[in-house]
Amino acid sequence: MLTRILLLLPLLKQLSQFALGVDYGGEFHKGSMIIPGKYFYMVENQISKKKSPTALAFCAGDRLFENQALKKVLKKTCDSFVFPTRFLYKRLEESEYGAELFLDSQRVVKDDIGFLFEVQKQNLPQLTNFTRNSTDDQHYLIRAEEVNAMILESNLFNAGKTGNTVFKDGVLTIPSNDLSIEARKRIKAANELAGFKVLGLVHENTAAALYYAIDRQPVPENILFV
Repeated sequence: MLTRILLLLPLLKQLSQFALGVDYGGEFHKGSMIIPGKYFYMVENQISKKKSPTALAFCAGDRLFENQALKKVLKKTCDSFVFPTRFLYKRLEESEYGAELFLDSQRVVKDDIGFLFEVQKQNLPQLTNFTRNSTDDQHYLIRAEEVNAMILESNLFNAGKTGNTVFKDGVLTIPSNDLSIEARKRIKAANELAGFKVLGLVHENTAAALYYAIDRQPVPENILFV
């Protein structure tokens, strides 16, 4: 196992002097940077924390992220998204996706491509160009990939501010290697919309093993990652 992980190290070195890894989880997301002279360095969010809630809220023309978004979840006049990553992983044929459980205030619909959310027109930023009309002229439909892209874009902004550089590509962790091709395409689309090129999708345990192996000498031993 350790020998296989060590084989990944040349790939890591080829990325660039500055590289970004994103753990885009359900409840929270985190980012780690490779910065010359600082080794692995965690991204800090708007309140100088290293773990950010995966949330977005549209309120009266403003976009709110992280803890600010969580404060608006129960506000009926806002359109809030909590745990939107589940709509990247779900298959279209599945009928249950926990919209009410996770307090999504907007109606969830599907088409031949994927999932969409109904958002009040008054809540969207004026410069946002959405042309998918809902059942009336007071609502627009926004795709799940776009919601996730906005959250990822906010994470990229925080990474650039923390690392004092611009990150354009890197690696994203995924919860399971069994993700469908459909889910992988949605993940890729969300990141590309955010301006981030995904160089690879890595299972969380593999990422942990890689981090552990970087400074290890190859010796015969068995290691378990949980």
